[in-house]
Amino acid sequence: MKKSFTLKKTLLFLACFFISPFARCLALKANIGTGAYSAITKTLSPLINLKIGTIGACLNIMCILVELVILKKDFKLRHFLQFFFAMATGALTNYIYYNLLGDFHVDSYILKVGLLVVSDIVNSFAVATLLNIDYVSTPLGGACHVVSTALKKPYAFARQGVDIICIIVILIAVFFFHGELTIREGTIINALEFGPLVDFWLNKTKGLSDK
Repeated sequence: MKKSFTLKKTLLFLACFFISPFARCLALKANIGTGAYSAITKTLSPLINLKIGTIGACLNIMCILVELVILKKDFKLRHFLQFFFAMATGALTNYIYYNLLGDFHVDSYILKVGLLVVSDIVNSFAVATLLNIDYVSTPLGGACHVVSTALKKPYAFARQGVDIICIIVILIAVFFFHGELTIREGTIINALEFGPLVDFWLNKTKGLSDK
């Protein structure tokens, strides 16, 4: 089906493109754990001397390469645009985390939990809106989709597989290289609420794909 490109959808896409990494950075600043795919960037950052956003960009590029290997000739321009998405999101994440929120910190544990919950609500809205607008898929989402399709498994199977791999890498970094343990109670909170929140916002923002 041919996609429509309107000013409203484009502005909303750009807004959510900024909102999503901003929300993820807030979750990292809460410092009580977050989703495994974000947590691994914070654990590896001091160990390999790369910024969080740069590691995230590398992980996203790896996801795109997985798509390329599986899709082969079906790897289209829309998939290629994910390289731009990965690099731009990485640069934006670095700016937000180290500059915009560089001096931001929260001392109260209750406020930290609240900040994590709010960041999940905001990020899930942005992710759901980007999915409904469907200009370009996120590298992680695209890779999980093609892997699950190739294996004839549900999307959740591939997504949970990514989280398991990230958790294993984090634990290796913690126990063998003294990395920061970024899998905490916030990781459990994120695992329980983020999926349902995305489903909720997918329904609420469904009409955006037709406007």
